[in-house]
Amino acid sequence: LFRSPIIIGVCHVYLAEVRGGQSDFAAAFEALKVKYFTAFKATALSEIIIGAIAIPLGAIIAWPLISYILFSGILWEAQASGENPWEHVLRTFMSSLITVLIIGTIVRMCFMFVFFVIADEQVGARKAVWASVKFVIHNFLEVLAITLTSSVIIVSGALLLGVGILFTIPLYYFILACYYVARRSHFEI
Repeated sequence: LFRSPIIIGVCHVYLAEVRGGQSDFAAAFEALKVKYFTAFKATALSEIIIGAIAIPLGAIIAWPLISYILFSGILWEAQASGENPWEHVLRTFMSSLITVLIIGTIVRMCFMFVFFVIADEQVGARKAVWASVKFVIHNFLEVLAITLTSSVIIVSGALLLGVGILFTIPLYYFILACYYVARRSHFEI
């Protein structure tokens, strides 16, 4: 939640660089000062939306696991030999976890461009969030490809004992800035 003003500064600098201009730390801090509360409100709004979607979905997805553990008797009944009910619990848990991660990734994708809209336009938090969500819904496959590509880059940086993240996180935001500038005309603001 408190990282959003820093990201606004980074987005402002990258947008200026991608468009061929020059930018420095002073410009980043000026953008941070001017758009701090808008970025903070946009982050809070997107986290509330994510929570409103993720918590009920997580409960729905986890219900088979919870009901199996509670009502199958594996917690209080003796098990027959050769039968391991915990394997079923583990399979159900892993499939639920993978489903929640996939759904969470898709929901978070909807908010990828909020900071770029705020850094580029003089709009409020709700308009920026809504513009990002509409754009991602209309261009889902393109954004999914960008997300998967940038995720591979970030994970490869994390595999280098975490030191590579210092280089891959800025590269991630640069990729998003390039994509935003290329597709700017398709955002409904």
